[in-house]
Amino acid sequence: PTLSLVIRAPGSVQDRVAKLLEQNRQRLDLNLVFEVQTFEMSEEGKVESIGITFDPMLKTARLDAKTVTSLLKSVTDNGGEILTIPKITVNNGNVACIKRTNDINRLHIPHLYLRGSVVANSNSIRINTAFRSHSILQDLISHSLKIDDGGFLLFDATEQVQRENPKRSPGRRVYMLVQTRLLNTTEEPLSP
Repeated sequence: PTLSLVIRAPGSVQDRVAKLLEQNRQRLDLNLVFEVQTFEMSEEGKVESIGITFDPMLKTARLDAKTVTSLLKSVTDNGGEILTIPKITVNNGNVACIKRTNDINRLHIPHLYLRGSVVANSNSIRINTAFRSHSILQDLISHSLKIDDGGFLLFDATEQVQRENPKRSPGRRVYMLVQTRLLNTTEEPLSP
């Protein structure tokens, strides 16, 4: 069976509908690539001390590339470990889940759900986030941020980690750094 759409309207309306359908097809050809790094820092060395300010409700901060470079240098200079999680590619509008593995578990990071949607007529991405699977739909709706293609988000995951692992010793902050990029499915695949 074929799907058909019949529009009985003046030519100008038909042209608008055709343009909207083409824009929708183009957006469906887009994928989002999430690159995630996670690390811990002591309370004394927390990221606020290098000038990063978090949104108090969402526990996130938008960062530029220069700030990310300074942040990662600060982590390694203070003896911290940065764990890079393999890139995750999803279709526009789908949800990705960063889950624990044995390597990741030593940093006690929580599951992080990310949904990215390309903002119409722009190089911006709307990112929805959730840490808890039992409230994923509610959180994905309420925790929404807009960033540019290639932009960085930093999540303070400390409270969530403490909730999931109450025996974990306090005094260390857990952070997740996420970079999101657009990938057109007609482009060459990313090299590893």
